[in-house]
Amino acid sequence: MTPAVISGKPVLLIEIKDESNSRSPKEESSSSTSGSEEGSPAPRKVSFKCDKSLLRKICDRARKGGAQKVAVISIAGVFREGKSFLLNFFLDYLYALQNFQMNDRSLPDLPVRRLRYGIHRHSSAEEAGPSSGSPKKIEWLTGGKVFEGFVSKRGIERVTTGVWIWNEPIILRTDRGYRLAVFLIDTQGIMDKTQSFGNCAAIFGLSTMISSVQIYNVMKLINESHLQSLSVFSDFGRNVQPEGSKGANSQRDRLQNLIIAVRDYQFADSFPHGGEGGKKYLESVLKCSGNDEGAITRHRLENCFNRICCYLLPHPGLKVTENPLFDGDISDMNPEFVKHVKMLVEETCDPNAIETKKIDNTQLTPEMFYEHVNNCIIAINDDTQPLPMSLTTANMQMRCYAAAERAKNFYRLNVARQMCFRDLSAVEFKQLHEDALARALKLYGNAVVDCESGDCIQDHERKLENFLNDEYEMLAMNVSVAETTKKQQRKLIRNFSRKSYKTRFIQSRVCGIALCVATIASSIVLVFSSRFSASPDFLLSLVPIVCVTTLAIWCCAHLRYLYQKHQQSDRSNEITNVPLLSIV
Repeated sequence: MTPAVISGKPVLLIEIKDESNSRSPKEESSSSTSGSEEGSPAPRKVSFKCDKSLLRKICDRARKGGAQKVAVISIAGVFREGKSFLLNFFLDYLYALQNFQMNDRSLPDLPVRRLRYGIHRHSSAEEAGPSSGSPKKIEWLTGGKVFEGFVSKRGIERVTTGVWIWNEPIILRTDRGYRLAVFLIDTQGIMDKTQSFGNCAAIFGLSTMISSVQIYNVMKLINESHLQSLSVFSDFGRNVQPEGSKGANSQRDRLQNLIIAVRDYQFADSFPHGGEGGKKYLESVLKCSGNDEGAITRHRLENCFNRICCYLLPHPGLKVTENPLFDGDISDMNPEFVKHVKMLVEETCDPNAIETKKIDNTQLTPEMFYEHVNNCIIAINDDTQPLPMSLTTANMQMRCYAAAERAKNFYRLNVARQMCFRDLSAVEFKQLHEDALARALKLYGNAVVDCESGDCIQDHERKLENFLNDEYEMLAMNVSVAETTKKQQRKLIRNFSRKSYKTRFIQSRVCGIALCVATIASSIVLVFSSRFSASPDFLLSLVPIVCVTTLAIWCCAHLRYLYQKHQQSDRSNEITNVPLLSIV
C-alpha cells in the first residue's frame, strides 16, 4: 500500500489585532497606572478574531476521519526562541505514528504523508507490544531532514503572528477502541517590546484554555519572570477553585497539562537532561519557604493545573543556531538534543497516554471543540471583566454546552428506543416526548447544579428545551404521516385479505365437496362390483381409502389455516410496552 502525499499546512486560525494605537497616550498611561496599583496585569489592548469557517472545516475533517475525541497540543513562550522549530518535531512524529498504524492495520480513509524516514517493524509480538496502540519503537529522526511544517527562521524579527493551526487533524487509534484527532497549535510569541503584560497574558490564556497539553517554551532557566507570566493562571485557579476546597469537584475546573520545555539547558551536572532531571529541577524552582508573594504564586500555580512537568533540553548545536543555511538536516543537530527531544515528543504524543481535551470531566468531540474555541474568543474579547473571570466564563459556557449535548443525546436515545419497539400513535408519541423531555432537562440540571452563572445555565436550558421541542415537531409530523400511511395500508391489506380469504375458502370448499363426491362414488362402485364379482379389483378397492385419507388431510389443513388467521389477527393488535431509560 503506497501512502498518499498530504496537503497539510499551517493556517491562521485566530487573528490578533493590536488596538493600542486607538488609545491616546493619556488613557494608556492612566490605565497602566491603575492596573499596577491594583496588582493586576495591564489592560488588554488586543482583540481576537477566529476564522470560524476554517475551524469548522478542520473539525469536520476530524469527524469524517472517525475521531471521537480530540487532543490539542499548543506551544507558547517568548518570541524568537524556537517554538515553531520544536513544534515541527511533534508534527514529524505524529505523522510517523499515523503511517505506522495505517500500514499495520490498514486503517481506511486516513490521509498520510510520504515518509522520509524508515519505520521499524518488530519481528515478534513481545517486542512490538500491544497490537492496537502506539508501537514500542518507531524509527524517526534517523536521517534526512525534519519536516518543516510550521515556519521557523533565524533572525530578530517576529515570524509567527496570531494563532496558527495545522489544517489536517492527525487521526490516531488507541487501545481503548476509539480514534483520536490531534490538533497542533502554534501561537504568537510574547514578551516583546510592543506588547504589555496584559496582552501577553491574554494570548497565553487563550492558548492554554483551548489546549489539553500546553507547552511553555523557555530558554536556559526558569526564572521569576517566567513564573510571573503564569501568575494570571494563579488568579484563574483562585476564581474557579476556592482556597481549601475539597471533594470530587475540587479538581474539575483546573487547567489540564503544562509542560515547561527548558531549551539550551547548560547545567546537566546539577540536573541531568530529560524528564527526570526536569522533574527535580522544577521541584527546586517551585520550592519556596515563607509566606511571601512568590510562595503564594507558586502554590496557586500548582493548584491551577492538573499536571505540571518539566523537560530539560540541551543546545541543538551551533550549526542549527549559527548557520544561516541550516535546512533541518538531522545530521547537523547535536545528538544529545535529538535523543532528548525524541523522548519528550514520544512521551507526550503516546496515543494511549496523551491528554484529551476535557471540560467538566467531559471529553470533547470535534464538534464540541469548535464550540469551545468560539466561547473562549467571545469571553476573552469581553473587556468588561478581568481576564481570569473571562476565562471562567468561557469554561462555564462550555460546561453548560457539554451538559446540553449529553441531554440531547439522552433524549434522542430514549425516543429512538421507543420508536423502534413500538407502533406509536400521535397521542402516545406526545406522551413519550413529554416524559423524555422532563428526563433530559433533569439530566441537564444535575450536571450544572453547582455552576455559579445562573444566566448561562438558564440560557442553555432554554435553548435545549426549544431544540428538543423543535425535534419533537419534526418527528411528530413523521409519526402522523406514518400513522396515516399505516391505516391506509391496513385497510388495503384487510380488503385484500378478505377477498383472498373468501376466494381461498371457496376453493377449499369446492375441493372438499369434490373429495366427498369422489369418496361416495368410489364406495358405491366398490359395493356394486363386489356384488357382481367374486373377487373385486384390488386397485378399485384402494380408491375409497385414498379419497378418505385425502379428505382427512384437507380437513386438517383447513383447520390449521383458520387457526393461523386468528393468531395473526391477535398479534397485530398487541403493543409492546418498553420503559424509558433511567437517568444515570
